[in-house]
Amino acid sequence: MVRLAEFIVWMQDPGGKFYSKFFYREKTFSDFESTYYPGEAILSLLRLYQMDPDPRWLQAAVSGSEYLLKHPVLDLTGARGHNHWFVIALSELMAVVPREDFYTEFQLIVDSTIQIFRQEMTAPASSASVATFGEAMVAALLQPHRERPDELFTLTKDILRYCLGLQVIGQPDFIDHAKGGIMESHTNDRIRIDFVQHTLQVISGFLLAQDG
Repeated sequence: MVRLAEFIVWMQDPGGKFYSKFFYREKTFSDFESTYYPGEAILSLLRLYQMDPDPRWLQAAVSGSEYLLKHPVLDLTGARGHNHWFVIALSELMAVVPREDFYTEFQLIVDSTIQIFRQEMTAPASSASVATFGEAMVAALLQPHRERPDELFTLTKDILRYCLGLQVIGQPDFIDHAKGGIMESHTNDRIRIDFVQHTLQVISGFLLAQDG
């Protein structure tokens, strides 16, 4: 895990930005910039820091978060866009580094996620996209001082109802091993492992929030 984390830190420039891809044979970084990879990298470093309190992991997570605060994901209107991995990372980072600017960014993304989710649910949406909205809302529900809990619980239930409505249960056209999987949408019966993973993460977080 330390070697893996050292690679992630190496993929970060001095300004806190994470490179998304490295081409091993060419020994060059790609110009491609992922919306979600940085949040995943920050989250992984924070999870390792919980087990191995090396300040390098926390510093890289803080630096990466500061970069995303200066260069946030925006929607077409210029408002904060949906970024579920970064929201989850921020929720865990704030437990270690309780900074006001982190909380402000966290709340901006959660508020934007709620608005985008309500807009997208007016049309057929993919199970993956809907579930990622749920992951952001669950991260908000798991905060010690959560805001608007009733609204978040209601929306998360709606998300789970939608995603589980795409679960293969007893449909005769599917082989037995596919049962339990989550289809992409009501118009596409493709099943991908991340469709299932995202939904599982919403369920597990929702249950934890109810216990709390």
